[in-house]
Amino acid sequence: MPVIFKAIGVFLASAIPGIIARVLGAIGIGVISYAGVNLATNQIVSSLQSNFSNIATNLLSLLGIAGFDVFVSLVISTHVGALAFMVSMGGFKKLSFLKGP
Repeated sequence: MPVIFKAIGVFLASAIPGIIARVLGAIGIGVISYAGVNLATNQIVSSLQSNFSNIATNLLSLLGIAGFDVFVSLVISTHVGALAFMVSMGGFKKLSFLKGP
């Protein structure tokens, strides 16, 4: 039995550094991608808010009644969700040991 444990220990000692490097690389790519998406989203939202402040109050009231604010919120949320999904899937592709057959 001790020979088997020694073989398993040698295998794990050789495999773990590669696995850790891939996991840390995927996490790093995910963090950088998330920061970029977050920055771009914040800039888009602030741009929309600054542009809406210049609209006349009557038109703003009409857009509020029509639900335009909900529409813009849904569109932005959908794009952010899709980007987050793509970023997470890109991180998983970097982990080659998780790939299927």
